[in-house]
Amino acid sequence: MDFGAGLEKAKGGGRPRKLDAEEVEEVVEHIKGDRDKTLRGVAANWNETADDDKKITPRTLKNVLNRAGLVYKRETKKPLLTEEHMEARYEFARLHGNDSYTASRRYVWVDEKYFRAGLSVRGEWLPTSDPAPVAPTVKHPESLYVMGGMCYHGVLEPYFPPKGVRTDSEGYVEFLKHIGACARDLFGDWNFTLVQQDNAPVHTSKATRDYLNEEAHHRTLGGWPAQSPDLNPIENLWAIMAQRMRSPVGATRETLMREVRAIASGLDPVIVQKLADSWQSRCAAIIDADGGHTGY
Repeated sequence: MDFGAGLEKAKGGGRPRKLDAEEVEEVVEHIKGDRDKTLRGVAANWNETADDDKKITPRTLKNVLNRAGLVYKRETKKPLLTEEHMEARYEFARLHGNDSYTASRRYVWVDEKYFRAGLSVRGEWLPTSDPAPVAPTVKHPESLYVMGGMCYHGVLEPYFPPKGVRTDSEGYVEFLKHIGACARDLFGDWNFTLVQQDNAPVHTSKATRDYLNEEAHHRTLGGWPAQSPDLNPIENLWAIMAQRMRSPVGATRETLMREVRAIASGLDPVIVQKLADSWQSRCAAIIDADGGHTGY
């Protein structure tokens, strides 16, 4: 990389750059690849030995790094992937990466999500002399466990298990029955494919398998690889819904349920369709990464 690019003074304006190309390269090599180094720390370390006309502020250092083509990127939390996980992900993506849109638009993706009251922190533009607005907090805000599904044709009616009741195999089968009925209403028939989110025990229990094999009218997409939330577009749907939650601290379970239903039913169909149609590109991204992490 040419770290000296853009260092010359622009014609007719601005001060000359403080650091020449060689000095920029020295700074870049000093900070690159070290997660613990801060702009303030690097600038202070540089200034200890620099001449007065070469001393830099953290802001100047940031501009130097940006002109050198570097930006600060925070770590992104991703599931831990073993070689076995990566191999399973790769093979699954190869198997389904060429699914036609006609087929994938009849997929129903399912998942579970906790929504909590009071987690939406908002700001507003105020005079500099005004104090920042306060968002009240409590130690244990109300939370709502939601089980849901989505497909190209829309978001299915959210399912709310009884509060405090752990979802066992019997409860999961009830959820699948709910999802099946909602999907049938959307599609107008039973000709759809249920995509299970992962290999949790309730997803693979005998009761669940018996229901899917013997009682369910719809098909299932088997072999879902573990540690693969990036394959499931409903994960992005949950994130969109969580951003739109506005229930304040102290909201009741019933309030949260009404809000989740309203957000789910009010989502722009184009957003949902784009998420559903990302199936092929998600598979392609996993293949490109040899089963490793993707940008989804």
